[in-house]
Amino acid sequence: MPPMMRRRSVLLGIAASPAIPYSSRAQTSAPPSTVFTVALAELTKGRELKSGRIRLETSPLAESGSSVECKITVENALATPDQVRTIHLLSEQNPIATIARFHIAPDTGDVLIETSIRLRTTQHVHAIAQMADGALYADKSESVVLLAACLDAG
Repeated sequence: MPPMMRRRSVLLGIAASPAIPYSSRAQTSAPPSTVFTVALAELTKGRELKSGRIRLETSPLAESGSSVECKITVENALATPDQVRTIHLLSEQNPIATIARFHIAPDTGDVLIETSIRLRTTQHVHAIAQMADGALYADKSESVVLLAACLDAG
């Protein structure tokens, strides 16, 4: 009887252990990288980032950083000086901060962009809408990444 108890104890111990090794578990977001800070400064050129008008949604939990779902929506009034012209998508931790840049045609109604992006690690992603009058609107979203992607700068 004791050998069976030991076997059960071992099997229960294995079943109760975490499936993901400690070193590869997702972590909380690190502070923004220097690459991101520089890219954001170049984009804003000292202008204020306002909230509203743009909404960014990313997968809150991504099994792999190679494909993280991303959805951007912008309220866009037609034929006004504050029409959206460009949407910038920036990463706080990727080797290259600019993930994508979308140019929006004049007289486009509300904007909806759905795509997949690559993320190096758990981080915040920022969407910045640049309007025709120069105003900037921003939103950010955090994704927890279990398996890293974008490990090189190329």
